[in-house]
Amino acid sequence: LQENNLTYQIFYNGIPKLADKETTYYTGSVELKDIDKNGISEVIVQTFSGGAHCCTNTFIYQFRNDKFNKISIGFLDGNGGSFTDLNGDGKLEFATYDQSFLYRFSSYAGSFPPSKIYSLQNGKLMDTTRRYPKTLRSVAWKMYQSVVERKRDPDNEINGVLAGYVAQKALLGEFEQGWEFMLANYNRNSDWGLEMIGKDGKTIGRHPDFPAALRAHLKQMGYIK
Repeated sequence: LQENNLTYQIFYNGIPKLADKETTYYTGSVELKDIDKNGISEVIVQTFSGGAHCCTNTFIYQFRNDKFNKISIGFLDGNGGSFTDLNGDGKLEFATYDQSFLYRFSSYAGSFPPSKIYSLQNGKLMDTTRRYPKTLRSVAWKMYQSVVERKRDPDNEINGVLAGYVAQKALLGEFEQGWEFMLANYNRNSDWGLEMIGKDGKTIGRHPDFPAALRAHLKQMGYIK
């Protein structure tokens, strides 16, 4: 892999305003979208690091004060996310999911992470996830259906889906309802995700069960207090 193999210039009204370079592997994209509906398109550059799942990095170049400001969304699993108008106001939100739930309580295939939604405001990406209950509820329903489907086969992983479901219900202000559903359905035999990991990456202890490990993670990530 050759570093900085993608080089580009950005112009405004035919005048070069910025030159930049990034590293991408296999694929990548460049497109124009008026994310904040101010009549001036943002430049969106996506790069890919390679690997089975990881990672897509998305950069937004926004024209402000006669220059392009670069906003990095960061490395995200798979295709990263998508720009879409979630509430019909003409502005685009960046819809993705909380990467911290991947592999946390199950394998990748057994994970169903909760939603993350960002909005471009005053030159910054702001976490506005809780402002879109209709979208959150739609995803929560898919999570619920996934749990019901997985319960039919005892060999299916279920705790990774339940973890995302509880977090999603917390985003909707319905944490207790999600928690009770998790307690009634979780796999008590799974020990995935019970380790307590310190800041140095080393194991410092062990949670007694999945609910305790999940509660600690929800607190750490700001879903509950």
